[in-house]
Amino acid sequence: MERERRKEEEMDIQEEKSKERKKYQRSGRREFKKEVRDEKMRGGKKTNEEREKEKRRRVERRELERWKKGEKRKRGNKEDRKGEKKKGVI
Repeated sequence: MERERRKEEEMDIQEEKSKERKKYQRSGRREFKKEVRDEKMRGGKKTNEEREKEKRRRVERRELERWKKGEKRKRGNKEDRKGEKKKGVI
């Protein structure tokens, strides 16, 4: 009798835990996104990946603007079309 009662109590506890998990899974994603967004708004810590993404976005935006204006990509010393080494930026 005690074993059966213990098993029933354990089952009830597990059911309650699973319900809580399901609730968290539903609302948890939204909550997590809000927390992350709030951290970014405050200027909290950013990971290296986030910094790299931002840097890539900036570079892509710059290249797109240049392309719209009709400018060509600026090349460095060693990057010349003819392969000649030139000083400064073309």
